[in-house]
Amino acid sequence: MKRKNINSTAIIFASSALVLLIIIVIGISLISHQKALRLKAEAELTKEKMKQELLQEQLNSKKNIEVQPQNQQNPTKVEVKTNLVTNYEKELIERMSTLENGLKPDLESGITSNMINATYTLLDSWDKELNTIYKLLMAELPETEKIKVKNSERTWISEMNTKAEESAAEVEGGTYEPLLRASTKADMTKERAIDLAKLYDKLHKQK
Repeated sequence: MKRKNINSTAIIFASSALVLLIIIVIGISLISHQKALRLKAEAELTKEKMKQELLQEQLNSKKNIEVQPQNQQNPTKVEVKTNLVTNYEKELIERMSTLENGLKPDLESGITSNMINATYTLLDSWDKELNTIYKLLMAELPETEKIKVKNSERTWISEMNTKAEESAAEVEGGTYEPLLRASTKADMTKERAIDLAKLYDKLHKQK
């Protein structure tokens, strides 16, 4: 009888342990399932957030593309306004007046060698100024205007050489021959440089 009771107790204990084990397993399964659901929800939330951020970036990029041409046009307009007017002629005359005044004593000295040297210095300086303004015009003029200026430059060079030789011929063989030749070229080069400076200023006033 006693042995039978022991067996019954063992069976009850084993059954209780089995039930407890089943409960624990079920509990663990439920916890794991809940954790999996939570992780899945977090993953979906992160995915949706990334999707929204990507969409916002695309919208911002589109706005930048639409606005950019307007922003590119404005600097161009401002740049044109700042370059509208030049006063190259005035600056040229003031710049060269300093040199002319410095050479004036030699030019009026009555000493032929000093007068010739001063005249050639003046001619060389005006020639450099002429080349500078000519290059500026060639860089900015429309093609048709470039052709006109080039043709007029060739004509001017021919006329300058002719008139210089005519002036020198008046005292051919004399000490003043090179002086009159250089003086005529200097005067005509000065006039030509100022004319091109006026054209350059006119070009900028029209922009």
